[in-house]
Amino acid sequence: MENNQYADIDKLIANQNSLLEQQQAQQNDILNQQMQMQIDQINRNKTEIDQNVNKTNSGLYADYKKATNRYGANAENLFTQGLGNSGFAESTQTNLYNTYQKNITDTNNTAMKLKAEFDNQIADAMKNRDLQQAQFALQLYQQKMNLLTQEYDLKNNKEEQLYNRGIDERNYNYQLSRDKVADTQWEKEYQRALKEAELAELWRQKNYDYQVGRDAVTDSQWNQQFDYQKSRDAVTDNQWNQQFNYQKSRDAIADNQWEREYALSSQKVANQSSKANTSKTSNTSNTINTADLSNLNATKSQKKGWEAIKTDAAVAYLIKQGKEEEAYQYLLEHS
Repeated sequence: MENNQYADIDKLIANQNSLLEQQQAQQNDILNQQMQMQIDQINRNKTEIDQNVNKTNSGLYADYKKATNRYGANAENLFTQGLGNSGFAESTQTNLYNTYQKNITDTNNTAMKLKAEFDNQIADAMKNRDLQQAQFALQLYQQKMNLLTQEYDLKNNKEEQLYNRGIDERNYNYQLSRDKVADTQWEKEYQRALKEAELAELWRQKNYDYQVGRDAVTDSQWNQQFDYQKSRDAVTDNQWNQQFNYQKSRDAIADNQWEREYALSSQKVANQSSKANTSKTSNTSNTINTADLSNLNATKSQKKGWEAIKTDAAVAYLIKQGKEEEAYQYLLEHS
């Protein structure tokens, strides 16, 4: 079956035309009914005219018969006047008949005139019906022409819609194909990135495992170095303690020797000082005093420490200045 792209528009226009035709038929029915009602009323009026004519004619006939009755009141009047068989009586009868005929004619003419007017009204009603139908037909024609214009606009818009829909479908299909390409490219890129991530993870794990192994080796080496250094520190501490204890014993011996020499030197200095007070200082005694001071300084230099070094420097300076007595006194005060 052929696909009609204007099927909906054709159906809409056909429905509207059908409605207009139904409206026209209904309007014609209404006009015909109105006209028929008018005609029926006019015909009823004509029937009443016929009835009135018949009634009037009957009355005129009755009056005529009464007036021409040989035994009626008019005849009696004529006979009373002596005119019963006269020409006047016959003339009266003729006049009555003529009057009767005239009245009948007038009545019939009036009835015919009225009926003619009613027939004219019927014709006018039919003409009016025809005129209204013609006016309505013109309106219907105009509406149908508007429908044709509407149909043209609708089909033209339909063409534009179909064209735009075709463009939209083409753009959609193109975008759909591009999206598929983009999805394929994205999937490839994703798989590549995933593979790179997996390789990177494998490499990281490998480096991690290697580093764990190296850390284990380093820890083992450090522990070995630590244990070795610990044992070396124990040996060093033992040697230091032995050296310290030996030095401590040697210092005790040196201190004892110094005290003995100091006591001896002090005795000698006392003796020399006593001699110096009785005799003036000579070069010989000066030489002895200088030797004694040197012995004292030699003994003193065995003392370890900053104060002993400072004292030796001061004594050496005084001796260099030729002030042996002051050097001796300084040594005694700071020993």
